[in-house]
Amino acid sequence: MLNELREPRGKWVNYEPEGNEIVIGLRGGAVFWFPVEIAQGIAGAEPEVLALVELTSAGDGLRWDVLDADLSVPMLLAGRFGSREWMERLVAV
Repeated sequence: MLNELREPRGKWVNYEPEGNEIVIGLRGGAVFWFPVEIAQGIAGAEPEVLALVELTSAGDGLRWDVLDADLSVPMLLAGRFGSREWMERLVAV
């Protein structure tokens, strides 16, 4: 419960094919979205697979079983879309 007070949590998540984006509705009412191509583990995935995104029961993570990919909601909101190496490659582009 303490982490729920300190860290943002998702209430819902969707894949939006028009912009190729993941959209997360946060419990506080804000909405956050990011382009699929900047996120490690899901970049390059097909729209049908991206649409299978699930929010963890605690609301602190996103999960794609088919891709065996997980992303942390607090880390995404902090601008961290993958490992250190992944982020270094993103910045270098």
